[in-house]
Amino acid sequence: MTKKFEEIILEELFKLSDKVDKMQEKMSKLATKEELREEVSKLATKKELKEEISKVVSKKEFEEAMEKQAFEIAEIFHDSFRTTTKYINQKLG
Repeated sequence: MTKKFEEIILEELFKLSDKVDKMQEKMSKLATKEELREEVSKLATKKELKEEISKVVSKKEFEEAMEKQAFEIAEIFHDSFRTTTKYINQKLG
């Protein structure tokens, strides 16, 4: 493997690692089911329950965010392979 090829792969992997780190940071801030249940059990009125629920990200929003993140990761891999292929073709061509 050439030095340039290794640099390209490392750069793309660094980008992917950075995105995964950011995703993990966001995920660590989300409440667990147990924490949500605990909070809901403390609520006294229907109004308070509605207020708490409105603060939580909906399942649909969460799924959409995860789908977007998966697409972004796939794009990074696609870009790295495309760049690598282009580089190899230039060297061989």
